[in-house]
Amino acid sequence: MLGATAVGQGTPGFEAVSIKRHVRAGPGEQGAQPGGYVARNVPLFLLINLAWPVHSSDNIVGAPDWFFDEPYDVLVRFERPLTPGQSQTAWKALFAERMGMSYKRAWGLVQALNAGWGRPLVETSRGGAEQGGASLTADGEFVLARYRAMQQATREAIAPDVTAIAKRLDISVKK
Repeated sequence: MLGATAVGQGTPGFEAVSIKRHVRAGPGEQGAQPGGYVARNVPLFLLINLAWPVHSSDNIVGAPDWFFDEPYDVLVRFERPLTPGQSQTAWKALFAERMGMSYKRAWGLVQALNAGWGRPLVETSRGGAEQGGASLTADGEFVLARYRAMQQATREAIAPDVTAIAKRLDISVKK
C-alpha cells in the first residue's frame, strides 16, 4: 500500500492507495465504499472514468493494449467524505501523481498543443461550480481522426514483421 496526498489548494486528498495487477479469476466489480473506493478485476480504462467522463476507448489515444485489457485491483481511502465533484478532482490528482504529471503541466501541454498547431485543437473552460474541463474543437477532432488512421496504417504495415519476429523468438507468451 502506498501512502499519498493529493496536491493543490482545496484539492481533496487521499490517505492510501493500492494499485495491483489482478491475479485471480472472477468477475470485475467496482464501487464507492465508506471513506473510499474499491475496484477488483477492472481494467484501468474503466477507472479513468472516475476522473474524466471518457465513455469510449476511442477517446483515449496512444494507450497500450494492457490499459484496456489487463485487470487491476485498486483500493483508495479518502481523507474525508467527498461530494461527487470532489471525488472526481481527487481521482484526477491520483492519476496525475501516478503519471508524474501535475495539473499545471497537463494544462501547459494543452496550451503548447494549441500554440504549436497555430489554432486551438482543445477548447478549455475554467473550473468553479461547473468543474471546468476540456474538449476537442472541430480541428482537434480532424487531427485526432488522422492520427488514428496513421496509427492503424502503421500497425497494418508492420504486422508481418512483428509476426515473423514473434514466431522466431517465441515471444507469444508474456514472461
